[in-house]
Amino acid sequence: MHKSLFDLETVNHILTKARFSSWVIFRYPYMKEVVKGQLGFLAFKQGNTRVKMESQLHELIVRMNLSFIDPEKLEILLSKNSEA
Repeated sequence: MHKSLFDLETVNHILTKARFSSWVIFRYPYMKEVVKGQLGFLAFKQGNTRVKMESQLHELIVRMNLSFIDPEKLEILLSKNSEA
């Protein structure tokens, strides 16, 4: 999602309705911007702990070469988790 076209509550609602078991919703600045104007999420059908989801998020950013996301500037807004 770009420039937070959806808000936190809407994304949370969509993921709930889609029956995901676990997710982490985060925001981050795009490229060299200062304001964290982008909203993203990583969702799983199976249960995961918050620590595991955050680790997988960071690994995904590196593996997919998402250089426009600085993992150090991610801000976790919400996580729903279930123990795996």
